[in-house]
Amino acid sequence: MIETRTRALQPEISAAEAKATTAELADMTARPVMIQAPRYYHPTPGDITAWLAREPTTTDQFVNRGGRLAAFGRLKEALADLDQAVARDPSLAAAYAIRGLVRLQMGEATLGKADLDKASSLGTPNASVQSGLGILAMLEGRFEEAVAAFSRAMNMSPNNTYALRMRAAAHRAMDRMDKALADLDEVLEMDPKTFEAHAMRAEFYFSIGEVQKALDAADAALVLAPKEPNLLNLRAGLLSRLDRREDALKAFDASLEVRPTAATYLTRARYRLKSDLAGRLADIAAAEKVEPDNLAVVSMKAQALLDSGKGNQALAMLDAVAKARPDEAPYLLLQRASVEAKLGRMAGAIKDFATLRSLAGQNANDLNQLCWTQATLGVALEAALADCEASLKFQPKRAATLDSKAFVLLRLGRLEQSIETYDEAVRMRPRQAHSLYGRGLAKLKLGRSAEAKADLDAARAYLKSVDEEFADYGLKPGP
Repeated sequence: MIETRTRALQPEISAAEAKATTAELADMTARPVMIQAPRYYHPTPGDITAWLAREPTTTDQFVNRGGRLAAFGRLKEALADLDQAVARDPSLAAAYAIRGLVRLQMGEATLGKADLDKASSLGTPNASVQSGLGILAMLEGRFEEAVAAFSRAMNMSPNNTYALRMRAAAHRAMDRMDKALADLDEVLEMDPKTFEAHAMRAEFYFSIGEVQKALDAADAALVLAPKEPNLLNLRAGLLSRLDRREDALKAFDASLEVRPTAATYLTRARYRLKSDLAGRLADIAAAEKVEPDNLAVVSMKAQALLDSGKGNQALAMLDAVAKARPDEAPYLLLQRASVEAKLGRMAGAIKDFATLRSLAGQNANDLNQLCWTQATLGVALEAALADCEASLKFQPKRAATLDSKAFVLLRLGRLEQSIETYDEAVRMRPRQAHSLYGRGLAKLKLGRSAEAKADLDAARAYLKSVDEEFADYGLKPGP
């Protein structure tokens, strides 16, 4: 037999005390209580199902649910809610502003801008409108205007960490890394639990070759959001860059355990060794099973087929998808041009490059991508140089584009000009392995062996796979 005793920590209250607290208890019962989820909480599929099952009854509820759905990527459902809000109250600026942001994320730039203009016309300036205008400017490569718009949003809403993070992204796009990192520091001072700021620091450091600092920042983000798949993918990619491939695969596995997404499978495929063709194809097949209509799956599958000597099969697949989905065909043009060039079908490649040039217009990012792709393939080099020059016209001081231009000049044999251009890129990003390696190759061709060795060794220290990557372009150290 076990004897038990219970002892209360608080003596029972008297009848008089109970009566005295009746009014207070009734008041507490009448007040609704809400639990605020942490900033870094990501809703489960069950949470989102519950949101969708609870039909809003007021305009504000439609706006609030639309905003929450948009924040977690449910853009179509968000748009439907915001359409309802606008129909109920055509004068509600907030509904137009948020709908404008959603439409921009859905790639509907014209409709998004119209919503933002409408919101602006409906009264007092709105921070969401300014953020939307900033995003639109970034999409169009107008980064100075984006900085100004996000700054206005912050002035209207001083604790607006979203606008501050986006301003950091705009600074980063112009290679103003000191200002970008300063903005992220300010975000973390306002709210140390903003894991997105740590994640952005990781991406920024990675872009300038500071891989270990990037990994440290990713780890800091994961402390706050340990089951965020995008962070796990980022960490896995960084571990791959540091040649810690076993750790990288474990990180990818952890991400897939949380949520198996096409993006995770494709990222793992991208970071596998090129020789691991079976692993790459398995990942691509898994991604296709999750998202059969994802065009990134088609593009990566085409590259894998090309690498396995099945270029004709890759080209046939790209042509079939482009024919079946003509509105999305431009997304595949760059990959198709690459396959055509590898197969020696230069007329088709040149035609696709010309189409892409026309579509790029004044978009500096697209022009740089066009320049780089032609340069790495070693085709249409004069056209590639013109594309780089056009990109630099719209963004004069961008390290990535300067690196592309220097690479084109290297392939053209204009070595002194190549070195001068690489010098500019390296001044902006001193630890960028590709720029150092390209400059080393140019110096080696000019007989400046000691300087070349210093650049090549530095590049290898920052990126172990840099020799392999340049070998894929057909360039190796040599006389």
